[in-house]
Amino acid sequence: MSTVNIKLTIALAQTHPPTGVVFDHIDVTLTDASGSPQTQAIPGSTAPSVDVVFANVQDGKMTAMAVAKDTQGNDIGTPVTGTFDSSTGEFPAPTGISFAVV
Repeated sequence: MSTVNIKLTIALAQTHPPTGVVFDHIDVTLTDASGSPQTQAIPGSTAPSVDVVFANVQDGKMTAMAVAKDTQGNDIGTPVTGTFDSSTGEFPAPTGISFAVV
């Protein structure tokens, strides 16, 4: 199989973390057609979205996940996920990450 480069656009929403929790970064993980995950940690941003590029991933069906992390490495909120089949040329990109104090 061949490899491709994939650009994910992660939509962001500014919000307050739960009391006592300190935001640290966002983990973005892409699992390619071979089942091999690659993760990139990206800093927070005040932009409405951020792009993340993964190079040389196995062509075919893949999944992506983005989740905010606190300073201890714990998830903040619910991960956003999406799937993609690079052989179709279409990508149902995640539409955002939002958080709520509950």
